[in-house]
Amino acid sequence: MNLQYRHLARRLAPTSPCTFKQHLSLGVIQRRNIVVLGIETSCDDTSVALLDRESSPSDRPKTSLIFHQTITSNNLPTRGIHPLTSLSSHRTHLGPLIGKALTHLPPGTCRPDLVAATRGPGMRASLAAGLDVAKGLAVAWGVPLIGVNHMLGHALTVRLVSALAEGGLVAPKFPFWSLLVSGGHTLVVRSEEVMEHRVLCETVDLAVGDMLDKVARCVVPERMIPTVEEGKGIGVVYGKVLEEYAFPKGDRVTSYEGFDYDYHPPGTEARAMQDREFREKYPAWSPLPVPFMSTGSKHHILAFSFSGIGSFVEKALKSNIDMSDKERRALGRQAMQCAFEHLAKRVVLALREWEKKQPPDDTGSLPPSGKETLVLSGGVASNSFLRHLLKKYLQNEAVEVELVCPPPSYCMDNAAMIAWAGLEIWEGGIGVEGEEGHRGKEGERGWATGLGCHPVRKWSLDSGDLAVEVPQGDPGETEAMGMLGVDCLVRRRDWERERRNTE
Repeated sequence: MNLQYRHLARRLAPTSPCTFKQHLSLGVIQRRNIVVLGIETSCDDTSVALLDRESSPSDRPKTSLIFHQTITSNNLPTRGIHPLTSLSSHRTHLGPLIGKALTHLPPGTCRPDLVAATRGPGMRASLAAGLDVAKGLAVAWGVPLIGVNHMLGHALTVRLVSALAEGGLVAPKFPFWSLLVSGGHTLVVRSEEVMEHRVLCETVDLAVGDMLDKVARCVVPERMIPTVEEGKGIGVVYGKVLEEYAFPKGDRVTSYEGFDYDYHPPGTEARAMQDREFREKYPAWSPLPVPFMSTGSKHHILAFSFSGIGSFVEKALKSNIDMSDKERRALGRQAMQCAFEHLAKRVVLALREWEKKQPPDDTGSLPPSGKETLVLSGGVASNSFLRHLLKKYLQNEAVEVELVCPPPSYCMDNAAMIAWAGLEIWEGGIGVEGEEGHRGKEGERGWATGLGCHPVRKWSLDSGDLAVEVPQGDPGETEAMGMLGVDCLVRRRDWERERRNTE
């Protein structure tokens, strides 16, 4: 047996200081600290985290990330994510990572108190690789399993970072807005509480991250694509490659977040001059097509569309195969600008449409400052140009919203956000300052996941969506549902009652 797997087996053996009966009891969960094991395998990242949080009723209980490591499958040979390569990587790395994580348990701690794993959305085989291991560990340890929605993890990341006291971020109180941007999803979401969300805008074709990857593979010359060092666990992040190629360090001037991108929002005099210069300099492809611009009333619908941008860039390069590096960089910058302004415009539309529908005297849901909070999260949120553009666009539109972004290291898929989301689900929402009354009675609002659960390939955050059973394939497979529409959800109080009955 592999040495790392033997070590993991010893950790699960009944010879540890804690007896099996102790793990079936609730004593471990009721102690002062709660330790959560997080597992993320929704796509090509294999990530494991251990989160330690005080369960004391203090205003700011201490939260520590005591272990966190991610290994990404080698996506260079296929020039992108491949399901079989990703699955093989999960099978190779997940066990050893968990074994390594368990060596970092706090002194006197026998097992984690919760096991949180991504249940969906994502690639089903990859999801199953992590979820099945999580179910086995939950059974072995007699602790709750929490199946986490991947996009909920991204939405709550800022609350995690605030709890960790990193970056000086203040946790947004419910309700708050999120713009969630990744390789698989593009959403504008309003979160009322942990299990209640409203999706106001989503993509009708490609996700913005998928489009940026396609543009990167077209625009960035092969010689500029970094190689993957075997064993390092870092794949090629094509969106990041595009950003670094389009904005070389020598072209950036110290300013907002380190750089001044010479960006001017639409409608300004400086922007009009910029657009004229681009049309004169690059008449073959400038300007890029604005999504929905040619579809009349659809120009103002609450939806995203990015396929047209990627196709246009591909055609522009095919018509000029000898395009210079300088022009390629300009094309890459314009593609990002076009996509990011499309994001920003839909955010503004969503906020204004929501405001129109609120009663004139309904101010109870607003933060004390009078401003709503907008969280920018997901893999694409690590793009510095997007952060810069969105901030300037919102300022130009005079939108009263506080833009909050987690550090780039927490934007990518990671198990820390899954562990945190699992803890919030179990506790029914972890109160932040001014939110103490949000949780309700302990156990009344919390949730766990039944051990008969299946991975969910498509799982909407929207609380209004209903579960739809798919007749073919595995009996438990579902296609689209809201947070509370997914099967095998168990109330925390019911899980605790069942555990007491097994003692």
